[in-house]
Amino acid sequence: MTMRILSVVAALAVVVGIPVASVKLLQHRRSAAARTQAAADITVRRYPSEYVGIVSNDIAAFDTRCQCRPNAAIHYISMGGPVNVTLAKLALDDGAVPLLELEPYGIPLRWIVAGREDTWLTRYAKALLRLKAPVIMSFAPEANGDWYEWGFRDTRAEVYVQAWQHVVTVFRRAGARAIKWAWIMNVEFPESESLNRLWPGGAYVNMLGIDGYFTTPQDTFGSVFIQTIDAMRELSSDPILITETAAGPAAGKLRVVNELVAALNAYHLDGFLWFDIAQKGDYMHEDWQLETDPQALAAYRRVTQRYAFPAR
Repeated sequence: MTMRILSVVAALAVVVGIPVASVKLLQHRRSAAARTQAAADITVRRYPSEYVGIVSNDIAAFDTRCQCRPNAAIHYISMGGPVNVTLAKLALDDGAVPLLELEPYGIPLRWIVAGREDTWLTRYAKALLRLKAPVIMSFAPEANGDWYEWGFRDTRAEVYVQAWQHVVTVFRRAGARAIKWAWIMNVEFPESESLNRLWPGGAYVNMLGIDGYFTTPQDTFGSVFIQTIDAMRELSSDPILITETAAGPAAGKLRVVNELVAALNAYHLDGFLWFDIAQKGDYMHEDWQLETDPQALAAYRRVTQRYAFPAR
């Protein structure tokens, strides 16, 4: 099951058009020279061949604590609100390719299929184009689960597929053809929807993403991810990323970081992104932060030095 159902959604409440999670990011200040250099870097950056990324409410602060530089960062974008690419800019300034997940809260997917959100989608696509930088997009993630309103119990699979195809088409018509699209699903579980029913087709996808977590010492990379990797391989030969993962204290964060690194080669994956947020409250909400385990943080730092951009 997803780990961010309640707390991350709450953290992303919109204030003057910018999610609360970005406020801490905006508080981070760098010198004018550093910002000038970052802006110069944006124009020449390419998509990396491997991704070692992060999900954080404060990417710059995480960089400082880790003394590393992840090369990808996820942000969750609520569709229909003010068009704002500040989070994408901040990720790029910190040396990370933004992976932006469009979440259609309160917007039935049939409305998207009918074109009712085309104006917003076009404006957002053109705003990203002005960044002149690599961006990865996703839409309505984890639709094979039942915890979101666009999940399979509330939205028919064929409507989800049509909505995905429509969103990609609108972006391309707006000129954003270089953007890569990541189709992100939760790890399969007994009650989940079959992935092939949700597959929008290779013409609309550039990479595949899997979200899954380690909560017990018995959880291994194989037990958590392999079934879903195999199912995705049957659909596409596109690159596979572990787009959202972490380990709780009981599972062992150092062990899991090492398993993830080993899996990159063993299963020919293109990388992973760690959900570095402390969650509290309901089912399966834990402190996923690497900072609470110095050895795990050091292991993650070594991975970024190997696969991602070097530390500043």
